Amino acid sequence: VGGGSNDKLGALEAIFPSLNSTDWAMRIDAVTRLEKLAAEQGPELCARGKLLTLFDHLTPRLTDSNSKVNVVALQALQTIVPSVREGLSSVVATIVPAL
Repeated sequence: VGGGSNDKLGALEAIFPSLNSTDWAMRIDAVTRLEKLAAEQGPELCARGKLLTLFDHLTPRLTDSNSKVNVVALQALQTIVPSVREGLSSVVATIVPAL
């Protein structure tokens, strides 16, 4: 089971470049993949100290110049926040200014 978690967390690093793509559709896809991964691996992300990195990459999408990306990122927070609630205090200073 541990190997599966490592694979999933490796997938996290693979998503980050797409979050900065010039193609808005790729950014939406990346946010959706990030949301799914966080929903599945929330406690693991907290335990491995990956939460700040996740939000460092997600937060710019909350203020994306494309409104579709912006809306998808805001909706993703509804899934991500409950999944990572244990570590939320460490990232709240990153998220709140973007809202």
